[in-house]
Amino acid sequence: MSSNIYQNKNLADLFLNREISVFLNILIFITGFLSTQRFSFEPLNTYMCMFPFLVSLFYLIQNRHSFALSFAVLSLVLVADNGAGIYQETIPLIRYIIYSYCLFLLFFLSLGKVNSSGILSLLSLLMVVLLATVLFGDNISFDALRRDIQVIIIISMTIIFAGKKAEINLPIIFMGFLGYLLGEVVNSSFFYVYEGRYLSYNSLKTICLFPFLYILYRSPKLLILIVLGVLLSQVLLLFGTRMIVLTSLVFILMSYALLASKRQLFYLALFFTSLIFLFSLGPVQEILFLLKQSPYKTIRFLAEVASLQSIQLEVLGDIDQIRYAEWLIFFDRPTIEIILGSGLGTGLEDRNGLLGFVGYNWSSFSPEEINSGVFYNLHDYWTDFGLRFGLIPIFYFFYRFSIYEILKGDRLRGVILGMLLLNATYSMAGLILTSLFFRFFPATYKD
Repeated sequence: MSSNIYQNKNLADLFLNREISVFLNILIFITGFLSTQRFSFEPLNTYMCMFPFLVSLFYLIQNRHSFALSFAVLSLVLVADNGAGIYQETIPLIRYIIYSYCLFLLFFLSLGKVNSSGILSLLSLLMVVLLATVLFGDNISFDALRRDIQVIIIISMTIIFAGKKAEINLPIIFMGFLGYLLGEVVNSSFFYVYEGRYLSYNSLKTICLFPFLYILYRSPKLLILIVLGVLLSQVLLLFGTRMIVLTSLVFILMSYALLASKRQLFYLALFFTSLIFLFSLGPVQEILFLLKQSPYKTIRFLAEVASLQSIQLEVLGDIDQIRYAEWLIFFDRPTIEIILGSGLGTGLEDRNGLLGFVGYNWSSFSPEEINSGVFYNLHDYWTDFGLRFGLIPIFYFFYRFSIYEILKGDRLRGVILGMLLLNATYSMAGLILTSLFFRFFPATYKD
């Protein structure tokens, strides 16, 4: 089954699913809102994921697969999977029940058609990865090996089976994610106090972008976009995750640049030239200098980027020390390992102490990683997966999941998948959600 969601002409249809009651739509919004209330509703907020999970089971029993899938996606996103020792998390039993259920839906709703090219791609990937493990495998961690095997299983389920018994209902997840966003707005406005901790550590917090992107690409209304943009900016600044801010800007610009006419490209180039000139002015530089002293990482990051007069790799060290050090260590390996990967379960060995500045009380790495100097949980998609699987499959999946969809004209799908791929796939929940979106996210381009 496939559909073009641009067939909806009524703006209200963007927000409400008319196949379910208004009361259930409101409950979806409230559930998304309460799931974020870690300051005022803890620990009950960590159990809010159970409501959409139970609703999903109800619809699955009724064979209403689209609704079952959509509520399963909501339950997955509302899981509190990472509290960093500061906030409470959803208990493991509930987390893994929801993960297993979503994987079951990924498998069950994809049955009916086998992708032969997917099988060949998977076999090629396995052969190369196993060869790399035998030739280069060193400092293998059981936890990292287990995660890599899970990644291979999820990739297999995503690319081998090509059936599509259902599609995600976008108005349903929009209501839940809008509640999620507004919940974080309330947190940041009334409860959150910056004391060296982030507003949220959940791996799927990238989904806060969905309401803004949904309106931007579905039915762009300037007033709604301005309101959502202001609220979203407030939340993203306090998340402390600089990559979400940077990649969202890059993806939105890229989604228009890749499909732009020569005239539109000229105006884009003119805009950026004017922006560069503006940032080079003395008064603006003084403002940027003050912003660099901000206690908030994201504000400092944006001020550093805006201050760049030239693109130099060394400058990145001032913007993000940990990522810069990871890149240096990653590319200071034999070329064949960079291309093919170092094998399953392997870690990145810091022989020169480039990550020696990382403290034990940081949330970046575990004490075991810091003590051993071997790091398994890297901060970027291309280094984390590229370390073990190599850069070739990493770039291929990035192209197929995101760039290809944008070039096809499906901006919303391409941008969402790209954002998840770069910002969420370090976690099990992120891997599952990315696979569900790739397989079941409906076409959103105009005919």
